[in-house]
Amino acid sequence: VGIGFPVIFMFTSLFMGLANGGTVVIAQFYGAGELDRVRDAVDTIYTAFTVSAVPVTLLAVGLVKPILFLLRVDDAACDDAWLYLTVVCAGLIGTIGYNLNAGILGGLGNSSTTLRFLAVAALLNIALDLLFVLVFSWGIAGAAIATSLSQLICAWLVIRTLQRAHGDYRLDLKKIRPDRHPALLPPL
Repeated sequence: VGIGFPVIFMFTSLFMGLANGGTVVIAQFYGAGELDRVRDAVDTIYTAFTVSAVPVTLLAVGLVKPILFLLRVDDAACDDAWLYLTVVCAGLIGTIGYNLNAGILGGLGNSSTTLRFLAVAALLNIALDLLFVLVFSWGIAGAAIATSLSQLICAWLVIRTLQRAHGDYRLDLKKIRPDRHPALLPPL
């Protein structure tokens, strides 16, 4: 499990950067009162997520074995590390989804909600670890499923918050369209 952090971080850091960039853009538009541009920025972030999340997830799953080889993971731990990382990489959509949606909420000035959801995810992960590993005896797969499931639930909570938001930035997944403007940033 300890091997997993740098590997997972490698795959999620691209989306964390996108989320941080989105936070800045959304905050600038929101602060300037340009709610139509906030909507454009949110839609563009979701379009980027939709287009890239599945390929990145598939790439991550496909690279687990070579990365373990490059990290020179001991043979005794390699099978368990492969299983854990494969399941967690298959669930990257939850981690990526949380980071992007947390970036959107942060840009709107609401970072406390995402922090609460992250705390819920951490507690849920612990509870699911205990359930899947101790009660169901799923071992390392149970720990990986608990991690992925808790992140997916956390992402869903943030999405639901955005769907229930008031104003022009309310998330409607059926109306997402990418921004067609040449630049997202407001003029200085």
